[in-house]
Amino acid sequence: MPWSPFANRRSVDVQRESLDPDQLGLLVVTLALKFPEWMQRRVERVTYLDDRTARISEGVMLRWPEPGFFPDGARPRPAEKIYVPLDLLTKGPLIGLDGMSPDGSPFPILPYAETTKLSSAGLTSLIWGLKRQRGGGQLTHDALRLIDAAVRAPPPIARSLLAVLDDENTELGGLLRDRHPLAGLLRELGANLMLLASSTYDPGAEVVYRYSYSRTLPWPRRRLRAALGFKDLQCEIDGLSIGWSASYHLEIDAPPEVTLSRARLYGRYAGRVDWVLVAEDGGKPGVDLHARRPIAELMRQGHASWP
Repeated sequence: MPWSPFANRRSVDVQRESLDPDQLGLLVVTLALKFPEWMQRRVERVTYLDDRTARISEGVMLRWPEPGFFPDGARPRPAEKIYVPLDLLTKGPLIGLDGMSPDGSPFPILPYAETTKLSSAGLTSLIWGLKRQRGGGQLTHDALRLIDAAVRAPPPIARSLLAVLDDENTELGGLLRDRHPLAGLLRELGANLMLLASSTYDPGAEVVYRYSYSRTLPWPRRRLRAALGFKDLQCEIDGLSIGWSASYHLEIDAPPEVTLSRARLYGRYAGRVDWVLVAEDGGKPGVDLHARRPIAELMRQGHASWP
């Protein structure tokens, strides 16, 4: 059985009234590490407000995993209140972020400080547990501070801090070598922030959450030539949530006067540096692009793996 930082609490878990922040953080990070195992479907809709701004609306269907999915000593009970990560969003400004719970009521957006506190606590517990599994002791204070600072810091500072992951001679670099999933999530949380929703744990139940926000897009390519009618206007939308669910569907709606001549969805597979064309559509005001995770047989053969 994998080591748990809460193993010494098992004898008193029956008496606990609720999960403490460290346990809640461990649950959140465990869910984020295994998105495709419980996030069944993600539908992302992009509506252009103008050529620089888009409204992103998302619906996610999740199936709550059974208690054994979670680490020993930090397992939620049925009907217990926990937080569920719905997405990883930029640490930059998002306009009009709001969300809707499965019962149709709005869910409050957890403040930045509380979100990063839970993320940092969960990552620290799992990385500490990994070191113990490999025969080590506690994480050093430098490693603890670095994990916490990288999760809380703006992306440029976090990237600088996380350069240690590329050096196997450092404590964290040695622990998280060979593309360890915890290294990937730590990098993601250096650049992005988890969107956490307060939820009621109901093992086996399928529920749908919805949320939306507006964001500024990169300046379109060939803008001047497009304005003169020589070229189509080419826009790019990055940071889509492809890979964070078992099935992914993207819808793009253009203004009434615009026809989308071609839309392409690209993804990058783990272990590859090139981008792969996943889906293509076009020739109408709106496009639908659907992506499924690679089949298990290809993944076993080493031909494909998802980020």
